[in-house]
Amino acid sequence: MPQSISKVLSTKLGDCKDLSSLFVALASKAGLQAQLILVDTRDNGVKDMVLPSMEFNHCITLVKLNGKDYYLELTDNNLPFASLPYNLNGALILPVPPYGQKVSATTITTLQTANRMHDKNIKLINVAVSGKDLKMKVQSKRFGAITSAWRNDYATLTEEQQNKSFEKFVSDQYKNQVKLENLSFVGLNQLTDSLITNYNYTVKNEVIEAGSMKMIKIPFLDIIASIENFSSDSRQFPIEYWSYENTDMYENNIVIDLGAGQKFIEIPESKTYSFKKSTYSIKYVKEGDKLKIYRKVSLQRNDILPADYEAFKNFFTNIVESESKYIVFK
Repeated sequence: MPQSISKVLSTKLGDCKDLSSLFVALASKAGLQAQLILVDTRDNGVKDMVLPSMEFNHCITLVKLNGKDYYLELTDNNLPFASLPYNLNGALILPVPPYGQKVSATTITTLQTANRMHDKNIKLINVAVSGKDLKMKVQSKRFGAITSAWRNDYATLTEEQQNKSFEKFVSDQYKNQVKLENLSFVGLNQLTDSLITNYNYTVKNEVIEAGSMKMIKIPFLDIIASIENFSSDSRQFPIEYWSYENTDMYENNIVIDLGAGQKFIEIPESKTYSFKKSTYSIKYVKEGDKLKIYRKVSLQRNDILPADYEAFKNFFTNIVESESKYIVFK
C-alpha cells in the first residue's frame, strides 16, 4: 500500500514508490523538476507488458539538473549518485507526468541515459617473484554501481572482520595458500563516485618449475570472459548478456618483477579483439627484469542476438585463449 509522504518522512520507512514519492516532493520544494518512473526490471523480460498494466515491479525517479536528466535509484543506500543497478539500465519504463501536468499519450520505453555513471573496475597490480611465492600489491578502484555491494559487505565490519572476510575472498581465486598482509579502504563509508581498496598478500608456491625454467600465470584478478555458459554452436533466442556482466570497463596495469638474476624467456603476443562496440586489448612491454602488461576492456552489455552469437562466441574464445598464457622465465 502506498504510504503518505508525511508518514514516510516521520517513520523513515517505505518501499521504492514511497521513497520516490518523498524525493519528488522534496525536489519540488527545492525548485527542482522531478517525476516518478515506473519500472519493469530487466529480469522480468522485454515483452511481458502491454498497457494499461499494473505489472510494474519497481519505481525510481527522474530529476532534471542543469538541463540534464538523471535517473535515481533510491532504495540502495550504498549507491553513488546517477549510478544504476545492472537490472535497471535498459529496463522497460513508463514516466509518470509531474504533478499538475496533463497526461498525454504515453508509451513504454527502455531506460537509456547518457548521464548514467559508468561501472568501471581499474586495478594497479605489482607482482614480485620471491622464490616459489608471489608477493602481490594491489590497488583496486571501482566506480558506479559496483561499489554498492562492496560497501554493503565491508562498511559495517570491524577491521578484524574485514581482514578475515577479504582474505577468504582473495583465497578463493587461488588453489595455493594465501596470506593477507594489509588491507585499507578509501570511500568505504561515503557515497563518493569511487571506492578504492589497497591490499597486499602473498601466494605460496605459485611459481611452477619445469626443469630449468619457471612459469607463472598472469594474475588479472578479474575474469571478463568465460565460454562455459556458451557451449552451444548456435542460438534460437537472444542471450541476456547484462545478467552475466555488471561492469562497463576494465583496466589492468600489471608489473611483474622477477628480481635480480632472473630473466624472461617467453612473453605472449599483444592482442586486440572486437565485437560490435565491445573491445579488448592486451599489450606486453618488457623493461629489463620487469614486464608491464596493459589490459583494457570496454563492454556493451546489450542482448546478444542469435545472428550475432557466433561472432560473440569467437570474441570470448579469443579473450579466454589470450588470458590462459603463462610467463616463462629462468
